[in-house]
Amino acid sequence: MNALRLATVFAQVLISAPITHGQLLLSTNDNKVTLVNGVATVVKSPPPDTLTVIDMVEKEIQVLSLDGTTLRDTGVRIAVKGGPAAIRIADR
Repeated sequence: MNALRLATVFAQVLISAPITHGQLLLSTNDNKVTLVNGVATVVKSPPPDTLTVIDMVEKEIQVLSLDGTTLRDTGVRIAVKGGPAAIRIADR
């Protein structure tokens, strides 16, 4: 297959492919280490780790608690007014 034909096939695949966008942002937060006077220190009896789910369709941040293998809804919901950059100014 020559280069022009290969480029044409590739362009057709790109044009016909459906456009998809990511709609969830995920952030895990480990509660086992904290900073004490600028020094990383292991926390004794740490609280469960958390998973932050940012739904960009519903414009909402949801916080889940992860204890071992159990994922639990904490009930925390924060409205995001705008796109991903608006997370830094979301109400708390």
